[in-house]
Amino acid sequence: MTLDKVNNRLFIGHHGNSRYDIYQLDDAGLPARRHADHGIGRSLIGRGFAFAPLGNIYLNFPANASFDSSTQRLFVPDNSSLGPPGYRIMVFDADPDTLAELQRGELPQAMGVLGQPNFDTWDPGSGPAKISGRGIALVAEDRQLLFYSDRNNNRVLIWDIHPDRFESGMDAMFVLGQPDFDSIEPGIGPDRVTNPSFLAYDPNEQNLFVMDGGNNRVLIFDASPESLESGMSAYGVIGQESFFSNAPRQSLRKIAMGPMSLDHQYHRLFVGEAFGNRMLAINVDPDSLAG
Repeated sequence: MTLDKVNNRLFIGHHGNSRYDIYQLDDAGLPARRHADHGIGRSLIGRGFAFAPLGNIYLNFPANASFDSSTQRLFVPDNSSLGPPGYRIMVFDADPDTLAELQRGELPQAMGVLGQPNFDTWDPGSGPAKISGRGIALVAEDRQLLFYSDRNNNRVLIWDIHPDRFESGMDAMFVLGQPDFDSIEPGIGPDRVTNPSFLAYDPNEQNLFVMDGGNNRVLIFDASPESLESGMSAYGVIGQESFFSNAPRQSLRKIAMGPMSLDHQYHRLFVGEAFGNRMLAINVDPDSLAG
């Protein structure tokens, strides 16, 4: 799920139906209507399980999208777990006025794609403009950056998505977890990751939290403009005693891989555990991290 904080709308990914549904919320944060107002990727009526052709309209098993409320754009990883299309991040103009112009039964067309050179390509790869499978998208609205965990390539890509500079098929600006855009080997240490997944960003402290699932830890990067660069080292680690430890959890006070959410107002990082049936709240106050 992802939230439009300007127009008070909730975007819910229907993975099996290959679409994102848009629900209008009321002043209490509850659905204003029992039905979705619009669907992105497939029609609201019927199931979309069957594979669709390439292009700029259809999605296949999408998940882990992120919404940029400041520009009303939805960034949707198009899943590639079972076949084409995939290996791409579709970008839709989801402004309410734009959606209101659609005819009955008409689906919105994507305005751009990342991870592939164009809408008609789904070839996995590495480098600054390709991705190699499913991942997590996260928009930093204050910076107009898109973070993406390119799991199969053991890295996190960072794009400049400002409307004045955004181009379909464009190169990422930076890569984390690898020394350069052409390296994809798993690793450990403060500057390497193995199978990264969930992401969280603190707009106040400008920290990026990366769930490094293959190493049983969360890395903390200083993503401020003056510090952010390709191949940089994390300055903090959660879940391990050091940057060079990746031991499986042996204490219930340690984390296991799962979704993350950050309460940046009170400096709390929430980490969920699907198989542990619990949610951990971790103090990530800057003073605590510095210690």
